[in-house]
Amino acid sequence: MLRRAILTTTWFWMLCGGIRLDAAANGPESRGWSPLQAATPDPSPPPPAAGVPTALPPPERLGGDGRRWALYADATSINGMAWASHWRGGEFWAATDGGALRLDDVGNRLRELTSFDGLPSNRVLSVALDGDGTSVWFGTAHGLARLDPDGRWLHLLGDSDQGRAVDRLVADPRRGDLWIHAPEGLFHWTKAQTMEDLTALRGRWYDEVAGMVLDEVDGDLWLAGPQSLTRRAADGSWARFTAPELGLMLAGGVITCLAISPDRRLWLGTSTGQVWQGSVTSGFVQAPVTHDWGLEPDLATTIETLAVDETGQDIWFAGSGRFAHADLLDPTKSASIDGRTVNGRRSTVRAILPVPDSESAHMGTAVGFLTASPRVGGALVHIHAGEPVEWEAPTAALAYEPTTGAVWIASAHGRIARRDNEGRWVTVADVNADGSGQPPFLLRDMALATQQGELWLATSDGAKVVRGSSGTVESVDLGSLLPATAPVWSVAADTARGTIWLGTDVGAVRIGGDGRHRAFTRGDGLPDGKVQVIAVDGRDGAAWLGTPSGLARVAADGSVRVVRRADGLVGDQVLALAMDAARAELWISTDRGVDVLDGRGVIRHILRVTGDRDRVDAIALDPTSGERWLGTFGRGLLRQTAAGAWDRYGTFDGLPDPKVLSLLVAGDELWIATNGGLLRMFGTPSDAGVRPPTGMRISLPWLGTPALESESG
Repeated sequence: MLRRAILTTTWFWMLCGGIRLDAAANGPESRGWSPLQAATPDPSPPPPAAGVPTALPPPERLGGDGRRWALYADATSINGMAWASHWRGGEFWAATDGGALRLDDVGNRLRELTSFDGLPSNRVLSVALDGDGTSVWFGTAHGLARLDPDGRWLHLLGDSDQGRAVDRLVADPRRGDLWIHAPEGLFHWTKAQTMEDLTALRGRWYDEVAGMVLDEVDGDLWLAGPQSLTRRAADGSWARFTAPELGLMLAGGVITCLAISPDRRLWLGTSTGQVWQGSVTSGFVQAPVTHDWGLEPDLATTIETLAVDETGQDIWFAGSGRFAHADLLDPTKSASIDGRTVNGRRSTVRAILPVPDSESAHMGTAVGFLTASPRVGGALVHIHAGEPVEWEAPTAALAYEPTTGAVWIASAHGRIARRDNEGRWVTVADVNADGSGQPPFLLRDMALATQQGELWLATSDGAKVVRGSSGTVESVDLGSLLPATAPVWSVAADTARGTIWLGTDVGAVRIGGDGRHRAFTRGDGLPDGKVQVIAVDGRDGAAWLGTPSGLARVAADGSVRVVRRADGLVGDQVLALAMDAARAELWISTDRGVDVLDGRGVIRHILRVTGDRDRVDAIALDPTSGERWLGTFGRGLLRQTAAGAWDRYGTFDGLPDPKVLSLLVAGDELWIATNGGLLRMFGTPSDAGVRPPTGMRISLPWLGTPALESESG
């Protein structure tokens, strides 16, 4: 069979491996760590090395409050892909965690869409082309959107607060229909511009959807469930086929993915590593596909995604961090590739897009975009490194360095960056950048010990320290107080006294400037062993510890005082803390609302919540303007002015996602970390000359009144 020559880009073998940066610290002594021993970091770190892609200027817009909004989004984490136009050089759309990208075959950006442009959320989970090939559908974490050629947007299945997560889209180019899958079930957008809700049929005709494809010839929609296949015919009739009826011998496994070839055969991937092919009329047989993941015995062989090219000869599939190619006519071209590491980052293939008229395929992974092409006895892989990382979500923590004006940003996946006061970004460390095959740990919190030149990290694999500006990451040995790999949930620094606080599953640990450690547990009076959040009162060195069962104040002398719901808090499960030193107030967010505890012990109720979306997970206080910023789990960003008025900013205002993870006031800037990207708010209303309308003025039922007060004892 004649084929077009493979892409004329530079091919090279994908390299795996690396050195773990989180080696355990030496020395069993409990005095072995002192925050005063490290060198002070260089306030002017060197620029990125030559050849390393530099982030493009972030998208900016004028926010609803008159300030400038700059967006830093992770466009390297790819969730889905779809061809945009075969006749214009093979352009395609990529759905990413930082918006939607239109790319060419060598990975160059042709267009970028974010929440600033009209997406309901920056987390785009799926993409499809409309029947006419000119409009593009985007399934996001909070609704469905269509961009028409004239630039107009159509928004469905969502609102300004919350929408359905649309994780699968299938367009019918012949009939102009669109099939939409959300966790709740199935929807059908017809050519007549009506939405058919089929969610009530879940459990009757279809189960949890592991795959969804369309037979374009007769318009049949196929849904793969864990143990069945369902066909929804173009005339609206339904038929369901169980695994035994299809001849599928799953051997205790389940169906995990689904594809269709040009000859209308269905292809199934399973959790046991098998690939099946066939139809409901002729039955299914195991495909003549051989692969060897080369897995360790304890790793799974699940086929997570698969695709068949337009000739029906090449099959691509991926699982367990690997991907493979099988040629049904030439088995010598079959190959299995270890794709667990791409560009030094742990990778998982999420989407496969076979290149038309070629033996190659594009791979959308959790850490970037690559293209692979088979050859005799192996495969060639081209990693597209020309796509800069602006910032990856989710962001776990933010920190401010007042002496230099630098902002430190840490992602949950372990990348740590520093942005100086001139806007230059440097990646200081990447604690999960290795090819060891070990499960990556999650970074949950960080604290900057500016006088000591250290960055302390709370991770699912214990406490870590980034020494100076070199990026060296070391594990903290707490001796007999805590196992080295015990999960750490929170960390805080008392820079005036050189003290570090760690919150763990079994209490809190205080590390003094002299290196002496002390643990505080239930036996010392804590209301719960799990310390989720910590705030330090810089005036007297006391630490406030937030737990699932109440709040504890640990004084400098070690005495403990507990504040619970019985003492006046609106709730017991503490989610966020913020210290207002100028007003001697502690802001406390719980599962039931937000309170303020003043220096006299008086509790003032600020707001109440009635559901998870309303809860406040992040608080930032601006000492200059007196503004209070509250980040919610699903309602966007709240602002209380110094005069007490409330505003709210949602995705329709340009917020990348309504789920706010952390907040930071850094001088005259506000940093907002959301589930769909990082937002920097800066400037004054004078930037625009005329102040635009403010954000949505809110008066919602779940907002309480600040009139209720009670003594905390």
